[in-house]
Amino acid sequence: AGARVQFLVDPASATDSGTDAVVRDGETVLITLPCVHTVASLVKHIIRALPEPLINDDAVRILTSDNDGTGARWELLEAAIPFEAYALLKRLARHLAAVVAHEASNRMSASAISIVFAGTMDVPREAVIGLLQETL
Repeated sequence: AGARVQFLVDPASATDSGTDAVVRDGETVLITLPCVHTVASLVKHIIRALPEPLINDDAVRILTSDNDGTGARWELLEAAIPFEAYALLKRLARHLAAVVAHEASNRMSASAISIVFAGTMDVPREAVIGLLQETL
């Protein structure tokens, strides 16, 4: 009765079995979603283009301080940076923590993530690792 829908995350992995298309109202529609590297590049570009840094000097001090495991860093961050930056940072941290949670299959550890995003956010790697520690 209903159309069978398939999404292809990585067009390079397409096969001749038709996994690169969906059927909608009797038509075949090609669906190509960007690969994870394209999405990561877009996120990094957006962060770099922000008018104010996502993580200011106060936030760097908070993130590089000792982690007591209580989640107190988020409360301190909320007071240290604008709400919009805090909300974006919290969402980004949850996403990056999810990436780290799949380290066995994607080889992206907290250290590897910190290499990529420290330069993007113009902060020390320890600040990114602190952010991930607070989220994991």
